[in-house]
Amino acid sequence: MASNDILAEQLEEPTEEGPFSDVGAHTLDAAHAHSVGGVLESAASPTPPLLSPHYYPPSASQATGTDFLALIQEVDLCPGNAAACEETQIKIIILIGIRDAELVQELIALDANSPLQDFVTTCRSYEAAKTATSAIRGPPSQLCAVSAYRRSKKSSGKPPPSPKSSKPAVLCQYCARQHEPDKCPAANSTCKNCDRVGHWSRTLKCPASKVQCRHCHRIGHFDKCCMDNKKNGHRDRSSSNSGASAVSNKQQDSRTSCRRLGLPSTISQMPKPICVLLSSGNVNSRIKMLPDTGADVTVIGQQHLDTMGISKSSLQPPPPNVTFTADGSPMSPALGILQATLTLGKRSCLARIQVHENVEVPLLSYGHCQELSIISSDFPKPILEVKHVNRCKELPISATTSPSAAKEYFLREFKDVLVSKEDLRTAPLKPMAGPPMRIYLKDVWCHPLVVVAKNGTGVRITVNLTKLNSQVSRPAHPSPTPYTAIRSVDRKSRFFTTADALYGYWQMELAEEDRHLTTFITPYGRFIHCRGPMGFAATGDAFCLRGDMALQVVQNCVKVIDDLLLYDEDYVTHLHRIHEVLTRCRKFGITLNKDKFVVAAPSVNFCGYTLSGDGISADHQKTDASRLNGIGYALLQDHGNGHLRLVQCGSRFLADAETRYATIELEMLAVVWAMSKCRLYLAGL
Repeated sequence: MASNDILAEQLEEPTEEGPFSDVGAHTLDAAHAHSVGGVLESAASPTPPLLSPHYYPPSASQATGTDFLALIQEVDLCPGNAAACEETQIKIIILIGIRDAELVQELIALDANSPLQDFVTTCRSYEAAKTATSAIRGPPSQLCAVSAYRRSKKSSGKPPPSPKSSKPAVLCQYCARQHEPDKCPAANSTCKNCDRVGHWSRTLKCPASKVQCRHCHRIGHFDKCCMDNKKNGHRDRSSSNSGASAVSNKQQDSRTSCRRLGLPSTISQMPKPICVLLSSGNVNSRIKMLPDTGADVTVIGQQHLDTMGISKSSLQPPPPNVTFTADGSPMSPALGILQATLTLGKRSCLARIQVHENVEVPLLSYGHCQELSIISSDFPKPILEVKHVNRCKELPISATTSPSAAKEYFLREFKDVLVSKEDLRTAPLKPMAGPPMRIYLKDVWCHPLVVVAKNGTGVRITVNLTKLNSQVSRPAHPSPTPYTAIRSVDRKSRFFTTADALYGYWQMELAEEDRHLTTFITPYGRFIHCRGPMGFAATGDAFCLRGDMALQVVQNCVKVIDDLLLYDEDYVTHLHRIHEVLTRCRKFGITLNKDKFVVAAPSVNFCGYTLSGDGISADHQKTDASRLNGIGYALLQDHGNGHLRLVQCGSRFLADAETRYATIELEMLAVVWAMSKCRLYLAGL
């Protein structure tokens, strides 16, 4: 088939207006198509190359106001006889020469083996849609044709108006219409292609008219206004509202993107500026910068450079590439590069900062946000793993059958927390978590050793640090009294667990620079304390502080110095609470005495009191102060039928002078001291 026959067959019934012209409309009939084919055949030579030198002339593009078919008249075709060769050349000519980028994308999307008929059909469909759009967005004379007809009918009986001077019609650049001055209908409208106020879309004032979208690769709108992006929910760092400029893939390597420096549309969506330490040479200055995960470079303004006292002469040469904002508009040329160190907290990084004019808010780039740990290294990937703290694992069923089984489970599971004194012969006592305890003195001291016998077997090694205690400042963190502690126990509690810290004070390391202050003398020479010494004024407060910090989040837990009491109404809940306490002891390095570990007992002794489901009573072994060279008391209340219940009790040692009192004097001393302690109950207040 000859080329003119091909064109005549493909170009029947053309549309009225071409989609590629700015003004006017053109038609092309079959005869015209034959003439175009004749021109192509006449230009063919017997043996030319496949494409003549005129195949890609510089002017082979669609001219303003012309139809796309006019492109064929400007080139020479291959003289081959195959119709497919001619069709291929015509398709390439149309594809290269048309002006509308959106139609180019539609033609490229077609199959490579698509016939010329598909190309023509695609062009005609696009041409028809363009014509309909132009009719909808046409000037008021076209939109209001019916109204004009009615007005002409009403004014048919009226005298004709006076003729007006013929002036060329001037269209507004903001709305593409004719109107009176200062009455533009697009003054308060928002353009859907650039999201700015003051003009309609596809007008000369729209800054996005020549910008190519990176999502759909169409020209005429910004990335943030792309309809395909909104439908697919596609969001990435390069196309976010705070991201880089909209540039093509070929231009990406030679362009640098930066956020548009202006007021945000929604303040709540913007991150707050952070104070960053900027160091350059001998200059150290703090500057508020806005973290922007969509910016490729860090920028500051010239006024920030002047505030820090850095001259422009100290800047390095500016980069050769152009920096673009998020909407694709270029920024003012950079004044230079500032080589500086950015510091935020404990993190710092070397940065090449671009200095521009008219930059109000300095921006911190995506890479520097990662180096300063403002965002994670996996950003923008979501955080899928969350570590739970203090979550108790499920207890085995065998551990819930009885208190003895539970005790065996805890002794086996927490053998590093529950330790006996015999175990310390083979392994040292581990220190508690925290820095070594400090003593702030510089003098040289030497104290006497005091050995006190303990109940049962063993001795308590202490040192008489009286003189040292008089010279130090004692921290204020006292432990609650046993009376105050037991008053917080719930009356409905049925299960009780007690534990005792193993050599509690010795679990705190003593700072090496303070150990010489605890020097004590023995028959075998002089020694110093490496752990918290007993008898020192600050040891008990330091131990109570660390223990309270370790167990402050545990409910139904009472601690008096190194003694622990747990209570609950439910058995399984009580076992979980024991597990939680032992877990926190492991975390904070607290070692407990497994020989004194009582688990889920119905009755326990704690700090001189006996606690059970029936209530609280005094421990007779602890309140009998006569055998300990002391005095004590117990306030009881009669509940009828000879049933007495304890209200309050207490005991204390005798002072040095009181040890020489007569028996009747000691009895009167005990009565007076007891009445002073129970004054509120005895006075009836």
